Amino acid sequence: TLEPGLEADLKARDVDPHRFIVVFHCKEEGYYAREGRNPGIRNVDPLRYYEVMKHVIEAQGGQVVRIGDPSMTLLPETRGLIDLSRETDILMLQAYAISRARYAVCTDSGVLPLAAAFQTPMIAADITNAAALPCYPEHVALTKTYVDPQGREFRQAELYASGMLHRND
Repeated sequence: TLEPGLEADLKARDVDPHRFIVVFHCKEEGYYAREGRNPGIRNVDPLRYYEVMKHVIEAQGGQVVRIGDPSMTLLPETRGLIDLSRETDILMLQAYAISRARYAVCTDSGVLPLAAAFQTPMIAADITNAAALPCYPEHVALTKTYVDPQGREFRQAELYASGMLHRND
């Protein structure tokens, strides 16, 4: 199996096998910008999530493994934060990190279905469409705030009640 090699690869990147990990992925414009397209509504500022990452490390006693691609915003050097987004061609390692994570914090991106496939407990933050809604009871979704033409703000239950967000179960 691939598991022993991937575990060794995580350890080589300073992931402590005796501490739990939480995977973070915050979608930014860089990945699509390379292809000349940019679905901006799904982009977030990863620095908004930095305090949460520090909370995982300092208050919960875990370590954070950030996944993504090298175009992502650099985060401050922080003990316990392992940034795999700086490397290329390590999709299997990033997927393995998700499979090992106690939970994942992901914004509206392709990482959501990957975490769901591993049944990794997940917080789907800043989601923009129903395709990103949770698949399992241990998944939580937090929508972006939507503002309608009249200036009314909608989140979560209000989006469902308004008919702007729905699932085809």
